[in-house]
Amino acid sequence: MRQLLFILLFLPFALISQTITVLTPNGGENLTGCNLYTISWSESSTSGYFSVEYTLDGGNNWVSLASFLQGGSYSWSLPCSYSNLALVKVYDSNDPTVSDQSDAHFTINPPIITIVDPNGGEQISNCDVYTITWTSTGSLSDYNVDYSTDGGNNWISIASFYQGTSLNWTVQSQISSTCLVRVQDATNTLISDVSDNYFSIISSITVVAPNGSEQWIANEIEDIYYTKLPTVNSVDIDISTNGGSTW
Repeated sequence: MRQLLFILLFLPFALISQTITVLTPNGGENLTGCNLYTISWSESSTSGYFSVEYTLDGGNNWVSLASFLQGGSYSWSLPCSYSNLALVKVYDSNDPTVSDQSDAHFTINPPIITIVDPNGGEQISNCDVYTITWTSTGSLSDYNVDYSTDGGNNWISIASFYQGTSLNWTVQSQISSTCLVRVQDATNTLISDVSDNYFSIISSITVVAPNGSEQWIANEIEDIYYTKLPTVNSVDIDISTNGGSTW
């Protein structure tokens, strides 16, 4: 009789189940990196303190996000790297055997910057105003914009921590056919894009004559011919007699 009473007294306590269930992300989501995302879970009969981890390689390596966290959610600053094998795990900080993880992999896509103009093949006149445009995904808001006239070996700043996705560029550059534009996230320069192909910066003034090999006689009057773009209001004309060393 005593043995039966003991079983009846303690049987209800044995039926209490400790559970944690990850709600989001639980598999199949496509998330954009470098953004905030809310990890959420439900629980029953736990200690009320939780640890949260994530993996980008399907569970081979786990990274801790929080320990002894109270509540049922955590605001996660997503990594900026790509993974299609991401998982989240939540467990009781006082009893790690009580845990749950995402039912299936989800994907993290890094933010993308895509240059629209100039993206290759354009001819931009020196001293002209040209509109650089780009698109971006995610919550990017501050950009660095640079250009190169030597195929990307050296970069010259146009703007830093610029807000917006178009920029009016007053071109003041050397003439070149190997020019590129680069747009980067100002706080994470690994997120960037460069023109797909070279564009050219051409002269807004073209000397027509004399243009080489002419023979002029001293003290004679000769005509100088040139063309210019409408953006050029006036010009200065200089002459060099030592190959351009002085004018």
